Amino acid sequence: MAGLLNSVASQYLFVGIWLLIPIIIEVVPTLYVYIRLSLGIFWNWIINLINKNKTINNNNDFYLPEIDVVIPVYNSADTLEACILSVINSTYPIDKIKITLVNNKSTDDSFKKFQEIQSKYNHTMISWLDAAQGKSKALNMAMYNTHNKYFIHVDSDGQLEENALLNMVKQFERDIDTVALTGIILTQKELIKQQKSKFIKIMDLLEYHEYSSAFLVARNSEALSNNMFTMSGAFSGFRRSELSSTFMFSSETVGEDTHMTFQMRDKGQVRLAKDAIFYVEPIDSFDTLYRQRQRWQMGEMQVIHMFEKTGDISIWKFFTNFMVRKLMLDHTFVFPRLIWFFAPAVLVAKNFSGKTLIVIYLSMYFLYVFISGLFFLLAQIYLHKFQKEYKFFVRSGVVLLLMPIYKFILSWVLLAALLNGTNHMQWRVRSIIDELSTTGNLLKNDAKRFAHMLKDMKNNLKN
Repeated sequence: MAGLLNSVASQYLFVGIWLLIPIIIEVVPTLYVYIRLSLGIFWNWIINLINKNKTINNNNDFYLPEIDVVIPVYNSADTLEACILSVINSTYPIDKIKITLVNNKSTDDSFKKFQEIQSKYNHTMISWLDAAQGKSKALNMAMYNTHNKYFIHVDSDGQLEENALLNMVKQFERDIDTVALTGIILTQKELIKQQKSKFIKIMDLLEYHEYSSAFLVARNSEALSNNMFTMSGAFSGFRRSELSSTFMFSSETVGEDTHMTFQMRDKGQVRLAKDAIFYVEPIDSFDTLYRQRQRWQMGEMQVIHMFEKTGDISIWKFFTNFMVRKLMLDHTFVFPRLIWFFAPAVLVAKNFSGKTLIVIYLSMYFLYVFISGLFFLLAQIYLHKFQKEYKFFVRSGVVLLLMPIYKFILSWVLLAALLNGTNHMQWRVRSIIDELSTTGNLLKNDAKRFAHMLKDMKNNLKN
């Protein structure tokens, strides 16, 4: 009897140790972020309550300077007009906006579309520049050819929420120690609704909620300690006086947005513009998602390697150096997360019953659903002022039941990026079909070598 109890106890101790991995690297950081932001929201509510009867500044009390809106263009003929219109029709005074389009060696009719837009809307504040290929080179050229107080760049395949520019500039003017702001990135809900493929639509909804959590919660928390790791490459703004003193946007990495974030953080506060939304196109296939996340992870690792000499990148600095935490949580711990894919074979060998396995995996599943749910609740608070967005966000929340599966799949994509290394400098990375084909060829070649090796061994034994 004692032996049986010891066997059962050892089994559950074995599982308990494995369960500590997601609790330590997922639940604890999530609870920390949740409590921190909740306290911040409560404190802001108290301040607003105290100031309720005081005179509050309105829009006219803010000085609105002239700004530069820079749009890198690469084969953007289909989306360029909508993007420019979102700038022109914004609530920021149009006479104080200079729009600069920077061409990245487009091969489509982007320039022709620019000419049509300029003629159609008779807007003389739109200019066109030609740059070498590469987003960083386009942004650097724009820096040299513009001069206004704030330098704001947006991607050509997205659209600004009507108050995004106004809210971003007002935050700059209000917070004089802020040197850079990143906007909120969300995918366009109308395009998600129009998606005919059910599989792609579910992926789009998961991506939508992933973005909302990443910006409204995760980056929001990072900004409180000036530990923003990556400003959005799709929509960010800079105080030109500080931007001009950097080493420009780097062409040595595909993560030029992360590289610039590191530079700006040394000059002042890098914060989140919580009232400035930029809508990007949702993914149209799993291959698009695969390429995108590969590029993000490669860029992240490249930038960490570029800046690792500026600080002690040691495991012992986990609690004092946010770069170490990011590196550990996003990369080192990817392997313990994936271990649950192989765990059934080990657990069966340890004499775990089928029912026990089901309980273990359901516990893991609902643990990750719980984490997603906490982020969902916080993001709601920040989105409440955007009523249409808020309604769509809440109604589509049921998709969070699939978020653990989505994150698990992304962990494999991250693993592929780690295996591919950090030396890949091209914006376009290999598709998943190319990756599978390459892997298949490697396995075939290894099998041939192994067969030849066995054949040689047999021949040697005969001789």
